[in-house]
Amino acid sequence: MQGDLAPLRNVAALLEMVDQLQHRSVTLPGIGVFFGRHGAGKTSATTLAANEYNAHIVQAKSTWTRQHMADVLLEELELKGVKGTLPRKADAISRALALSDRPLIIDDAQYLMKSGMMDVARDIYEGCFTPLIFVGEPDFEANLTKWPNIYDRVLVSTETLPCNATDAGHLARIYCAGVEVSPDTLDELLRLTDGSARKLSVNFERIREAARRRGQRQVDTDFLSLVKLHGIGGAISAQLGNQRKRGAA
Repeated sequence: MQGDLAPLRNVAALLEMVDQLQHRSVTLPGIGVFFGRHGAGKTSATTLAANEYNAHIVQAKSTWTRQHMADVLLEELELKGVKGTLPRKADAISRALALSDRPLIIDDAQYLMKSGMMDVARDIYEGCFTPLIFVGEPDFEANLTKWPNIYDRVLVSTETLPCNATDAGHLARIYCAGVEVSPDTLDELLRLTDGSARKLSVNFERIREAARRRGQRQVDTDFLSLVKLHGIGGAISAQLGNQRKRGAA
């Protein structure tokens, strides 16, 4: 299994955000918002940022309640034996974050926008002022304006970008290792996947496996029609075949 994380520009953007929050003036708020479409590499970026800045990281779930949110954070902070009411747990979390001075990253933070969990997050932040980064879906920032007492504390907000040719090259070196992918093939994959890091990664793996089975070390755009590719709206091999038929006509 591949364990590398590609240095995509979205990764660089999140690293820059965490650094800015870590080194902000004490008079400035310390909340960051990192949002964008599915497959943009947000979760991979949070993993790298957590490693780079020794940040605490949790992934919110649709099944969370306020109590479970607090319990997950207590576990992440290795706070054992904290029982009792939600306010007591939130205060313990705030104290631990203040003492560690380590950022807290909450991935899939859109799931906090129910059952009063956003208010719990604000209480925790207000108790420590440690950098808090929400990572969420495309409409996360717009929806966050419904909580002005949180939104007003956002120092930096960054929307993810689709992969460019440089990003695609990084992903190809990881997920299509040992196979040379031509520049025009990278461009075609970028177009077909709309720059989705996840879809590019999946397709590079499929291309690598198809090339391995055929004993090929180089692939071009013609090779794509031999692979069941994953793209916008599902399989796209048929699209490529139709395009070539029209071109031949």
